[in-house]
Amino acid sequence: FFNTLTAEYSFLHIQYSPPEGYPKWLLWKGGKYPSHFISLSNSVVLVKSDIMPLIAGSQVYMVRKECAFSAEELENLNCSTALNSKHVLAHFKEVIDHYKEISNDGLLSIINHTYKFLMEHCCECNDLHTFSHPWIWVGNKFVHPQMVAMKQDRQFHYGLDPYHYTIPNELYIYEKLFLHFGVPLETTDQQLVAVTADIKEKCELEESEALDMIICILNHLTKHGERKLHLPDVTFYVPIESQSLKLENSKDVVYSDNVCLRKFMAKSMTGTEYMVIHSRISSNVAKCLHIAPLSTRISGKECIFRNISQHEPLTVRLRNIVHD
Repeated sequence: FFNTLTAEYSFLHIQYSPPEGYPKWLLWKGGKYPSHFISLSNSVVLVKSDIMPLIAGSQVYMVRKECAFSAEELENLNCSTALNSKHVLAHFKEVIDHYKEISNDGLLSIINHTYKFLMEHCCECNDLHTFSHPWIWVGNKFVHPQMVAMKQDRQFHYGLDPYHYTIPNELYIYEKLFLHFGVPLETTDQQLVAVTADIKEKCELEESEALDMIICILNHLTKHGERKLHLPDVTFYVPIESQSLKLENSKDVVYSDNVCLRKFMAKSMTGTEYMVIHSRISSNVAKCLHIAPLSTRISGKECIFRNISQHEPLTVRLRNIVHD
Protein backbone atom coordinates (compact mmCIF):
# COMPACT_ATOMS: atom_id res chain seq x y z
CA PHE A 1 0.00 0.00 0.00
CA PHE A 2 2.78 2.42 0.91
CA ASN A 3 5.35 1.22 -1.58
CA THR A 4 4.84 4.27 -3.75
CA LEU A 5 3.97 7.57 -2.14
CA THR A 6 2.76 9.80 -4.93
CA ALA A 7 0.25 12.60 -4.77
CA GLU A 8 -2.10 10.81 -7.15
CA TYR A 9 -2.20 7.26 -5.81
CA SER A 10 -1.12 7.38 -2.16
CA PHE A 11 -3.63 7.27 0.66
CA LEU A 12 -3.03 7.70 4.37
CA HIS A 13 -5.00 6.42 7.30
CA ILE A 14 -6.12 9.53 9.20
CA GLN A 15 -7.54 10.01 12.66
CA TYR A 16 -11.30 10.32 12.21
CA SER A 17 -12.26 11.22 15.79
CA PRO A 18 -10.84 14.18 17.78
CA PRO A 19 -8.73 13.54 20.87
CA GLU A 20 -10.07 13.75 24.39
CA GLY A 21 -10.51 17.33 25.53
CA TYR A 22 -10.97 18.71 22.00
CA PRO A 23 -13.65 21.49 22.00
CA LYS A 24 -16.95 20.10 20.72
CA TRP A 25 -17.87 23.22 18.76
CA LEU A 26 -14.49 23.38 16.96
CA LEU A 27 -14.12 21.73 13.55
CA TRP A 28 -12.21 18.47 13.52
CA LYS A 29 -10.99 18.25 9.93
CA GLY A 30 -10.46 14.51 9.93
CA GLY A 31 -14.16 14.01 10.58
CA LYS A 32 -14.92 14.90 6.96
CA TYR A 33 -13.71 11.49 5.80
CA PRO A 34 -15.61 8.57 7.42
CA SER A 35 -13.50 6.19 5.32
CA HIS A 36 -10.54 7.21 7.48
CA PHE A 37 -8.38 7.52 4.36
CA ILE A 38 -7.24 10.63 2.58
CA SER A 39 -5.32 11.18 -0.63
CA LEU A 40 -2.13 13.20 -0.71
CA SER A 41 -3.27 14.80 -3.96
CA ASN A 42 -5.49 17.38 -2.30
CA SER A 43 -4.55 17.42 1.35
CA VAL A 44 -1.85 18.37 3.75
CA VAL A 45 -1.28 15.51 6.14
CA LEU A 46 0.63 15.84 9.38
CA VAL A 47 2.20 13.04 11.35
CA LYS A 48 0.46 12.96 14.70
CA SER A 49 2.35 14.12 17.76
CA ASP A 50 1.22 14.18 21.37
CA ILE A 51 -0.12 17.71 21.16
CA MET A 52 -0.61 18.47 17.45
CA PRO A 53 -4.25 17.23 17.24
CA LEU A 54 -5.23 19.57 20.07
CA ILE A 55 -3.51 22.66 18.64
CA ALA A 56 -4.06 22.21 14.89
CA GLY A 57 -6.92 19.75 14.41
CA SER A 58 -9.22 22.25 12.72
CA GLN A 59 -6.70 22.96 9.95
CA VAL A 60 -5.07 19.68 8.91
CA TYR A 61 -5.64 15.94 8.77
CA MET A 62 -3.94 13.87 11.44
CA VAL A 63 -2.33 10.61 10.42
CA ARG A 64 -3.40 7.77 12.69
CA LYS A 65 -0.87 6.83 15.31
CA GLU A 66 -0.89 3.20 14.17
CA CYS A 67 0.55 4.15 10.78
CA ALA A 68 4.27 3.54 10.36
CA PHE A 69 6.43 5.43 7.89
CA SER A 70 9.90 4.96 6.57
CA ALA A 71 12.27 7.92 6.34
CA GLU A 72 11.68 8.03 2.58
CA GLU A 73 7.93 8.11 3.02
CA LEU A 74 8.11 10.86 5.63
CA GLU A 75 9.99 13.08 3.21
CA ASN A 76 6.95 13.07 0.93
CA LEU A 77 4.69 14.42 3.65
CA ASN A 78 4.36 18.17 3.68
CA CYS A 79 4.94 18.59 7.40
CA SER A 80 7.67 21.21 7.79
CA THR A 81 7.83 23.12 11.05
CA ALA A 82 7.13 26.41 9.28
CA LEU A 83 3.99 24.98 7.69
CA ASN A 84 2.93 23.40 10.95
CA SER A 85 3.30 26.81 12.62
CA LYS A 86 0.90 28.38 10.13
CA HIS A 87 -1.67 25.70 10.90
CA VAL A 88 -1.19 26.09 14.64
CA LEU A 89 -1.71 29.86 14.42
CA ALA A 90 -4.79 29.47 12.23
CA HIS A 91 -6.21 26.99 14.74
CA PHE A 92 -5.35 29.32 17.63
CA LYS A 93 -7.33 32.11 15.92
CA GLU A 94 -10.40 29.89 16.04
CA VAL A 95 -9.81 29.17 19.71
CA ILE A 96 -9.32 32.87 20.54
CA ASP A 97 -12.48 33.85 18.67
CA HIS A 98 -14.58 31.37 20.68
CA TYR A 99 -12.65 30.98 23.94
CA LYS A 100 -15.72 31.75 26.05
CA GLU A 101 -17.34 28.59 24.73
CA ILE A 102 -14.51 26.33 25.95
CA SER A 103 -14.26 24.95 29.46
CA ASN A 104 -11.58 26.57 31.58
CA ASP A 105 -9.50 23.39 31.85
CA GLY A 106 -9.78 22.70 28.13
CA LEU A 107 -8.83 26.27 27.24
CA LEU A 108 -5.79 26.29 29.51
CA SER A 109 -4.65 22.97 28.03
CA ILE A 110 -4.82 24.37 24.48
CA ILE A 111 -3.11 27.61 25.53
CA ASN A 112 -0.25 25.81 27.27
CA HIS A 113 0.34 23.33 24.44
CA THR A 114 0.17 26.11 21.83
CA TYR A 115 2.61 28.32 23.73
CA LYS A 116 4.95 25.37 24.21
CA PHE A 117 4.95 24.62 20.48
CA LEU A 118 5.46 28.27 19.52
CA MET A 119 8.28 28.70 22.04
CA GLU A 120 10.09 25.62 20.76
CA HIS A 121 9.82 26.90 17.18
CA CYS A 122 10.16 30.67 17.61
CA CYS A 123 12.38 31.06 14.57
CA GLU A 124 9.83 29.38 12.28
CA CYS A 125 6.83 31.33 13.64
CA ASN A 126 7.45 34.65 11.91
CA ASP A 127 3.74 35.07 11.22
CA LEU A 128 3.23 35.70 14.91
CA HIS A 129 4.94 39.09 14.48
CA THR A 130 1.98 40.21 12.35
CA PHE A 131 -0.68 38.14 14.10
CA SER A 132 -3.80 40.32 14.16
CA HIS A 133 -5.54 38.59 17.05
CA PRO A 134 -4.82 39.31 20.72
CA TRP A 135 -3.04 36.09 21.69
CA ILE A 136 -1.59 36.54 25.17
CA TRP A 137 -3.72 35.10 27.95
CA VAL A 138 -3.86 37.25 31.10
CA GLY A 139 -6.13 35.08 33.22
CA ASN A 140 -9.56 36.02 31.90
CA LYS A 141 -9.06 37.17 28.29
CA PHE A 142 -6.60 37.50 25.43
CA VAL A 143 -4.78 40.80 24.82
CA HIS A 144 -2.22 42.15 22.36
CA PRO A 145 1.51 42.08 23.26
CA GLN A 146 1.54 45.89 23.37
CA MET A 147 -0.73 45.74 26.42
CA VAL A 148 1.46 43.36 28.41
CA ALA A 149 4.75 43.27 30.30
CA MET A 150 6.41 40.37 32.06
CA LYS A 151 6.13 42.38 35.26
CA GLN A 152 5.27 45.89 36.31
CA ASP A 153 7.87 48.57 36.98
CA ARG A 154 8.80 48.17 40.64
CA GLN A 155 8.53 51.93 41.14
CA PHE A 156 4.98 52.03 39.83
CA HIS A 157 2.40 50.85 42.34
CA TYR A 158 -0.96 51.27 40.66
CA GLY A 159 -3.03 48.67 38.85
CA LEU A 160 -3.64 49.42 35.16
CA ASP A 161 -6.39 46.92 34.40
CA PRO A 162 -8.17 46.98 31.91
CA TYR A 163 -5.61 48.89 29.85
CA HIS A 164 -2.40 47.07 30.71
CA TYR A 165 -1.51 43.68 32.23
CA THR A 166 1.36 41.54 33.45
CA ILE A 167 1.95 37.92 32.52
CA PRO A 168 0.28 35.52 35.01
CA ASN A 169 2.74 33.58 37.16
CA GLU A 170 1.64 30.23 35.74
CA LEU A 171 2.61 31.34 32.22
CA TYR A 172 6.03 32.66 33.17
CA ILE A 173 7.55 29.42 31.87
CA TYR A 174 6.96 30.82 28.37
CA GLU A 175 9.04 33.92 29.02
CA LYS A 176 11.30 33.15 26.05
CA LEU A 177 8.28 33.16 23.71
CA PHE A 178 6.85 36.43 25.03
CA LEU A 179 10.17 38.26 24.99
CA HIS A 180 10.89 37.03 21.45
CA PHE A 181 7.63 38.54 20.22
CA GLY A 182 7.91 41.95 21.81
CA VAL A 183 6.68 41.71 25.40
CA PRO A 184 9.02 43.86 27.56
CA LEU A 185 10.48 42.70 30.84
CA GLU A 186 8.91 45.64 32.66
CA THR A 187 6.12 48.07 31.85
CA THR A 188 7.62 50.76 29.63
CA ASP A 189 6.99 54.51 29.56
CA GLN A 190 5.52 54.10 26.08
CA GLN A 191 2.98 51.64 27.44
CA LEU A 192 2.04 54.03 30.25
CA VAL A 193 1.53 56.85 27.76
CA ALA A 194 -0.59 54.49 25.64
CA VAL A 195 -2.85 53.90 28.66
CA THR A 196 -3.73 57.60 28.82
CA ALA A 197 -4.55 57.56 25.10
CA ASP A 198 -6.74 54.48 25.60
CA ILE A 199 -8.60 56.17 28.45
CA LYS A 200 -9.22 59.20 26.27
CA GLU A 201 -10.58 56.98 23.51
CA LYS A 202 -12.76 54.90 25.81
CA CYS A 203 -13.00 55.20 29.57
CA GLU A 204 -13.93 51.83 31.07
CA LEU A 205 -13.57 52.97 34.69
CA GLU A 206 -15.33 55.30 37.06
CA GLU A 207 -14.14 58.82 36.28
CA SER A 208 -12.56 59.27 39.71
CA GLU A 209 -10.66 55.98 39.33
CA ALA A 210 -9.54 56.87 35.81
CA LEU A 211 -8.33 60.28 37.03
CA ASP A 212 -6.34 58.64 39.84
CA MET A 213 -4.75 56.27 37.30
CA ILE A 214 -3.77 59.12 34.96
CA ILE A 215 -2.30 61.21 37.79
CA CYS A 216 -0.20 58.24 38.98
CA ILE A 217 1.06 57.71 35.44
CA LEU A 218 1.99 61.37 34.94
CA ASN A 219 3.67 61.55 38.36
CA HIS A 220 5.68 58.42 37.56
CA LEU A 221 6.74 59.65 34.12
CA THR A 222 7.99 62.93 35.57
CA LYS A 223 9.37 61.51 38.81
CA HIS A 224 12.93 62.34 37.86
CA GLY A 225 12.14 65.47 35.89
CA GLU A 226 12.59 65.70 32.15
CA ARG A 227 15.41 63.16 32.25
CA LYS A 228 12.80 60.43 32.74
CA LEU A 229 11.04 61.33 29.52
CA HIS A 230 12.84 59.83 26.53
CA LEU A 231 9.76 59.81 24.34
CA PRO A 232 10.23 62.07 21.32
CA ASP A 233 7.18 62.84 19.21
CA VAL A 234 4.83 61.29 21.75
CA THR A 235 1.45 62.87 22.45
CA PHE A 236 0.63 63.21 26.14
CA TYR A 237 -3.02 63.42 27.11
CA VAL A 238 -3.68 65.22 30.37
CA PRO A 239 -6.88 65.93 32.35
CA ILE A 240 -8.23 69.48 32.27
CA GLU A 241 -10.57 71.45 34.51
CA SER A 242 -14.03 70.27 33.53
CA GLN A 243 -17.28 69.08 35.05
CA SER A 244 -16.49 65.57 33.81
CA LEU A 245 -13.28 63.74 33.00
CA LYS A 246 -11.79 65.20 29.85
CA LEU A 247 -8.34 64.58 28.39
CA GLU A 248 -6.61 66.87 25.93
CA ASN A 249 -3.29 67.05 24.12
CA SER A 250 -0.75 68.60 26.49
CA LYS A 251 0.32 71.00 23.71
CA ASP A 252 -3.13 72.62 23.82
CA VAL A 253 -3.30 72.93 27.61
CA VAL A 254 -2.03 75.60 30.02
CA TYR A 255 -1.34 75.57 33.75
CA SER A 256 -1.46 78.12 36.56
CA ASP A 257 -0.82 78.02 40.29
CA ASN A 258 -3.36 80.82 40.81
CA VAL A 259 -6.59 79.05 41.76
CA CYS A 260 -8.90 82.02 41.19
CA LEU A 261 -7.33 82.96 37.89
CA ARG A 262 -7.36 79.34 36.71
CA LYS A 263 -11.10 79.02 37.28
CA PHE A 264 -11.84 82.43 35.83
CA MET A 265 -9.76 81.88 32.73
CA ALA A 266 -11.58 78.67 31.82
CA LYS A 267 -13.45 81.19 29.68
CA SER A 268 -11.84 84.58 29.29
CA MET A 269 -13.61 87.91 28.93
CA THR A 270 -12.86 87.91 25.20
CA GLY A 271 -14.60 84.57 24.70
CA THR A 272 -11.35 82.67 24.10
CA GLU A 273 -11.49 79.30 25.84
CA TYR A 274 -8.40 78.16 27.73
CA MET A 275 -7.99 74.49 28.55
CA VAL A 276 -6.43 74.62 31.99
CA ILE A 277 -4.80 71.50 33.39
CA HIS A 278 -6.59 69.80 36.26
CA SER A 279 -5.82 71.25 39.68
CA ARG A 280 -4.54 67.87 40.94
CA ILE A 281 -1.67 68.01 38.45
CA SER A 282 1.23 69.85 40.07
CA SER A 283 3.05 72.68 38.33
CA ASN A 284 6.26 70.58 38.42
CA VAL A 285 4.58 67.82 36.46
CA ALA A 286 3.13 70.37 34.04
CA LYS A 287 6.56 71.90 33.45
CA CYS A 288 8.13 68.49 32.79
CA LEU A 289 5.45 67.88 30.18
CA HIS A 290 6.29 71.26 28.60
CA ILE A 291 2.81 72.63 29.28
CA ALA A 292 2.72 76.39 28.81
CA PRO A 293 1.97 78.73 31.75
CA LEU A 294 -1.38 80.46 31.52
CA SER A 295 0.37 83.84 31.66
CA THR A 296 1.95 83.23 28.23
CA ARG A 297 -1.45 82.79 26.60
CA ILE A 298 -3.35 85.75 28.12
CA SER A 299 -3.83 88.83 25.95
CA GLY A 300 -5.22 92.16 27.12
CA LYS A 301 -4.32 91.59 30.78
CA GLU A 302 -5.41 95.07 31.80
CA CYS A 303 -8.92 94.47 30.47
CA ILE A 304 -9.09 91.08 32.15
CA PHE A 305 -8.04 92.26 35.57
CA ARG A 306 -10.28 95.32 35.29
CA ASN A 307 -13.19 92.98 34.71
CA ILE A 308 -12.42 90.82 37.72
CA SER A 309 -11.93 93.84 40.04
CA GLN A 310 -14.42 96.40 41.47
CA HIS A 311 -16.73 97.77 38.74
CA GLU A 312 -18.72 100.59 40.35
CA PRO A 313 -17.21 103.95 41.38
CA LEU A 314 -15.94 104.19 44.95
CA THR A 315 -18.64 106.70 46.00
CA VAL A 316 -21.37 104.37 44.78
CA ARG A 317 -19.79 101.46 46.61
CA LEU A 318 -19.54 103.44 49.88
CA ARG A 319 -23.16 104.56 49.57
CA ASN A 320 -24.24 100.95 49.09
CA ILE A 321 -22.24 99.88 52.15
CA VAL A 322 -23.87 102.57 54.32
CA HIS A 323 -27.27 101.65 52.97
CA ASP A 324 -26.74 98.00 53.80
